[in-house]
Parts: sequence; C-alpha cells; structure tokens
Amino acid sequence: MKYKTTAKALKEGYCTIISVGYCDLQGLLSYKSPVSYTCGYYGWNFDVYDIDGIAIATGYRGMPSKNSNASYELIREYEKKAEGKTAAEKDILIKEIKFFV
Repeated sequence: MKYKTTAKALKEGYCTIISVGYCDLQGLLSYKSPVSYTCGYYGWNFDVYDIDGIAIATGYRGMPSKNSNASYELIREYEKKAEGKTAAEKDILIKEIKFFV
C-alpha cells in the first residue's frame, strides 16, 4: 500500500531522484508497485518508486529531480529495451539506469 507524501519530504529523504513523465517508464516499472504518491489542489500529481535507494517519480506535475541527469532519450531507450522482458530482466535494466544518473 502506498502512502501520501510531499515533494519536500521526497527531496529530503532521497539523494537521487529521477523524474519522468506519466507513462514514460510504464513498461519498465509495470511489475513494481509505487511506494508513495503526492496530490494537490488538482488531484493526483505523481507516484514514487523506490529502486535500491533511488526514487523514480512518474506523473503529471510537481515531480522533483535531484542529482539526476537522465535524459528523455535515455528513458525512451530503456523503455524500448523493456518491451517483452520478464520481471527479472526488467530489474536488471532498472539497475543499469542507476549508473547513468
């Protein structure tokens, strides 16, 4: 079950935060469950996935980024690699992303 958090708490709790748009990593993260979410005046903002101490924030608005230089091209490349992969293979791909951040 995910818990409600804030962008400020996320920045204080993680050394590295990768921000991606809604559904940009849908295939790669499909077997994972988010650990938390944020919401505001307009409703849901983004979900947060914890991958070995690195936060991946996916959503519509207000996603913080910290110590990350993950480009849109890198995200698209790994999303494409994740097509048709098993959960174990996706887990390896996620761990590879950490080296580019």
